[in-house]
Amino acid sequence: AHFGAADRRNELRDRMAAAFAKTDGAIAAVLTVLLTSPEFFAADSRGTLVKSPVHLLVGTCRLLNLDVTPTPSLAQVTAAMGQELFNPPNVKGWPGGRDWISAGTLAVRYHLPEALFDGREPAGFEPLAPDRVLALPADPEARRRLLATLQENDRKRREERKKDGFKVSFDPAKALGGAVPGKAADLVAAVVARLFVVAPPAAAVAALVDAVAGAPPGDRAKLACRLALTTPEYQLA
Repeated sequence: AHFGAADRRNELRDRMAAAFAKTDGAIAAVLTVLLTSPEFFAADSRGTLVKSPVHLLVGTCRLLNLDVTPTPSLAQVTAAMGQELFNPPNVKGWPGGRDWISAGTLAVRYHLPEALFDGREPAGFEPLAPDRVLALPADPEARRRLLATLQENDRKRREERKKDGFKVSFDPAKALGGAVPGKAADLVAAVVARLFVVAPPAAAVAALVDAVAGAPPGDRAKLACRLALTTPEYQLA
C-alpha cells in the first residue's frame, strides 16, 4: 500500500512516478494522481495503516471535538508512543507502519483516554527502568552521590512533564455532533460511525453495548468513546 492506497500490482506507483518525471518533480501533480485514483478510495485501502502517534492524538481530538489547550505534557504523549515532535530519528523520518506498535507504545495508546478524558498521565508513560550506568563507583560515598543524582534527575523529568498538565475537556454533545442517544445500542452505533474507518467485529460492538448499558446515563457517552479508543480497530486508518 502507498499512503494507504491498495496497489498490489504497483500500477498506482507507476502512474505517480510518471507524473513526477513529466512535471520535473512537482509534488502537487504526484499527489493529484494519488488522491484522485480509484485505488485511494477502494474498500481494501481502508484500515490498512497503523495511525502514527500524532495522527492518533490529533485525530482523536478532532473527531471528538475536544476542547484542547496544547501543553508540553500533551506533546510528550506522542513521544511516549514513539514519535517525539520535531525530533525524528534521522532525515528519513520515523519508520511508521507496524513499527509504531510495541509492548511499550501499545500500553500508552490504550491508556490515551486517561489523558484526553481524565487529565491524567497515561499508564505506561514512565520508562521501564530508571537511568542506568555501566558500573557503580567502588567508593560508598561516590556511589551514594551518583544514585542520588540519578534519582533527582528522574524526579525533575517527572515534574517537568506534569507542570502544565493535560488541559483537555470532553463534551458529549460536541463529541457526537448533536444530541446524545439515550439507548446504549444507539449511542454505541453513533460512536462507531464517528470514530472508525473499519467497524469493529460484531462481538466487540455487542461488548461495548453491554458495558455502556451498565453505566449511569450521564457517563455513557464518555465510556463509549473511551472503550472505542482502546480497540485494535481504532489504531488503524
